[in-house]
Amino acid sequence: MAARARYTEALAALLPLEIRAHSEQQTALEAQILTNIGGCYYATRNYASALRTFMQARALAEGTAQHALLAIVGVNISSLYFEMDNLDAAEDESQRSLQVLDGLSAGQCAQIHCQLGRIAMRRGQVAAGRRSYATALDLARQSGLPATEASVLEHYSYDLLQSGDASGARQRAREALQLRLHDHLAGTEVAYWALGRAAARAGETHAAERYYQLAFKGATEPRSSMPLWALYRDRGKLRLQRGRLRGAISDLRIALEQAERVAVIPTDDNRIAFESGLAEIYQDFVEAGNSLALRTPGNTALMRETFEANERGRYYSLRALLPLANEWRSHLPPLHGELLAQLQTYQRRALSRPSPAVRDAIRRLHVALEETELAAGAAADPVRVPAFSKIRRMTGTEDAFVSVVLGAQDSWLWSITAAGLRMHRLPSRAVIAAAAREFTRAIQTESADATPRGSQLYQMLFGAAEKEIGAKGRWLLSLDGDLFSVPLTALVADTRGRRPVYLMERHAVQYVTGAQMLHAAPQTPVDGLFIGLGDPVYNTADPRYDGRREGEPSLPGETDLHLTRLNGSGRELEISAAAWGRERSSLLLGEQASKLRLRQAMRRHPAVLHLATHVLQAPDRFHSGVIALSLNTQRQVDLLSADEIVRQAQAAPLVVLSGCGTGRATALPGAGLMGLTRAWIGAGADAVLATLWPTEDDDGHFFQPFYESLRQAGTTPAMALQRAQIAMLHSGTFRASPDYWSTYFVVENDR
Repeated sequence: MAARARYTEALAALLPLEIRAHSEQQTALEAQILTNIGGCYYATRNYASALRTFMQARALAEGTAQHALLAIVGVNISSLYFEMDNLDAAEDESQRSLQVLDGLSAGQCAQIHCQLGRIAMRRGQVAAGRRSYATALDLARQSGLPATEASVLEHYSYDLLQSGDASGARQRAREALQLRLHDHLAGTEVAYWALGRAAARAGETHAAERYYQLAFKGATEPRSSMPLWALYRDRGKLRLQRGRLRGAISDLRIALEQAERVAVIPTDDNRIAFESGLAEIYQDFVEAGNSLALRTPGNTALMRETFEANERGRYYSLRALLPLANEWRSHLPPLHGELLAQLQTYQRRALSRPSPAVRDAIRRLHVALEETELAAGAAADPVRVPAFSKIRRMTGTEDAFVSVVLGAQDSWLWSITAAGLRMHRLPSRAVIAAAAREFTRAIQTESADATPRGSQLYQMLFGAAEKEIGAKGRWLLSLDGDLFSVPLTALVADTRGRRPVYLMERHAVQYVTGAQMLHAAPQTPVDGLFIGLGDPVYNTADPRYDGRREGEPSLPGETDLHLTRLNGSGRELEISAAAWGRERSSLLLGEQASKLRLRQAMRRHPAVLHLATHVLQAPDRFHSGVIALSLNTQRQVDLLSADEIVRQAQAAPLVVLSGCGTGRATALPGAGLMGLTRAWIGAGADAVLATLWPTEDDDGHFFQPFYESLRQAGTTPAMALQRAQIAMLHSGTFRASPDYWSTYFVVENDR
């Protein structure tokens, strides 16, 4: 704090009000002072302020010939992104630093190659990581820089351990310790920490405890920059493995308290990555706390604490996206829109002609978008409230809130009803995931073993909690991992004669994005406007295409996205509009199913937005869906991505995505399900209905009972979905098969 104040005073002295223009020397000095201030923020884990300050320093340094300073700033920014686990941005900054190697010292070059080694190893690119580390070590050794060499060795030790090379990790840690002791260098605590991790991985628990104690001794010194939360995390994990539950809980509690105080870089990608990075601590804390709670019956305080911790870990990234008045989106410069347009161009190329160059361009554009959002203010940390108290206030006699976390050793389920909080131990993540895959496969292939597998998975997940939740009409499910891809409504809760009784027959199933996200909001207004968009024009051969000219060549840049017409989607929207009320409906069909028309329609603040289009798998790291709209003025299929949806924040209270697997995406620890459902919730929707796999284009029979039910007072989207699924089950047609109706699910945070 004192150092930052001194640097700030120096900066103020350098910039008297009468100065109108800086010399290059003054500009470089200002950039250096800002870099030092950023370093002070970095040391105190205020990563948000650190990044903003480093970006100011970089902007100044770019106007000088100070290449070395520019590279130093880049390495610092890369390290910040790496701490957030945002590897794309970290690599982009390191590569930018490599481009200005002229004028850099050997130590600075070593730092850059070390950072590239860390990034490659974190991505699982072990060979590339080893090469970068070898280059960094050679530079440090040839230049006689023992402190730099020791730092590189310690990072290398950590990454080797993560890749499974415990022997190599121990050797590198020993070399680092020897260097620090021989040359009387500060920082021995980091080497002891590395040795402790290696000993723990080898099962040498007593040696690991001893090394950790030595690390703690040095880490508490004022000069140490070691992240104490990570040391508490590792010792807590070790104690958990040894069955020392109270000690593990104590360490992991401190690790969470300290890690949660990190001022995260406030852009969405960084929040997501940081949450995912902390997920292991949350899981270990839950494992230790719940195991001890089971040994001490009546310890409801500990059970509640683990529940709060788990739900807290599911909160930050999505909650921070919800639109607010005068928020960061309203301050975005025109450049942001240009970057989004460029991103769509490269996404289209990636879908039609993927290449490493295209993927690299997409990565760079994501980084540029983040930095533009950061400059606009991004999103502040959301206010947290106790999840248990919030749910108890919102839970009626017919409701059950059910939260599941999947763990390597055990999984856990908490249930909250009007009667209180209960907790149950479930099988491991691997066991549940295997059963979930087999059940989902059986449903999709209409296999004869779908019923027994559905019954088995139901008992595995909910059997132990049947007593408290079995009679509740509505289940609010806060899920984890592989469970997002399971058709839970088709689980078999019972049998009646020879017929299975499906879960959805007894319960309206509502997915929630976490307890912290629940809110008491008005139901979808039944007298509001219905906007339906579908049956787009996907190629110039379509007779509905007005701009078609005989023999005209393709325009430059036209892609090869050859999509078939969704012939039934127009009829689906007609039936849906009739069920909602034609006088309250507006349909965008054919060429009107465009991005421009959609934006215009959203300005009318509809109650329902129903999209019946192709959905393509995006070329991004989350495998999100991309909504395919009608040809644009360049005769290209227009794309609406999750990036654009969440950044423009235009959503109806209810968004229905009836296309091909609209709800499929990566499910991340902590952050939950990515993709289109998250994007629309983040853009302001209260509820999103989506699909797990493609459904037949069959003229919208499913949605007639859905909208007719939703029009009835007091009916939520989850309840309307249940009634539509029951109607299909009793239809006497192919739609009675679970393969048809169980693909639909609803994410809804309203209570």
